[in-house]
Amino acid sequence: MSVPIVVEASGDAEQMTIVVANHGNAIPEHALPTLFDLLTGGDTSNRSGTAARTGSRSRLPLHCQVHQGTIKAQLCYRGTRFTVRMPRSAVPS
Repeated sequence: MSVPIVVEASGDAEQMTIVVANHGNAIPEHALPTLFDLLTGGDTSNRSGTAARTGSRSRLPLHCQVHQGTIKAQLCYRGTRFTVRMPRSAVPS
């Protein structure tokens, strides 16, 4: 069975927003606060059949921070939703 993944992109003169919604197994709510932590990468022990990609996932907030953006993960109906917001004029410091 395929699990739908929905990708939405929008923007204006100030910022870009990318939303990725996975309508499969949700990330456990207790793992959301540490999902992007470099060392823990969130607790994925309750996600059967899913390979954790801790390295890539933990670098994502760093990339957003360097470019003055944000990333947020939240539970949604039957899945998890990731939102990345980046200013259009960000210059790495």
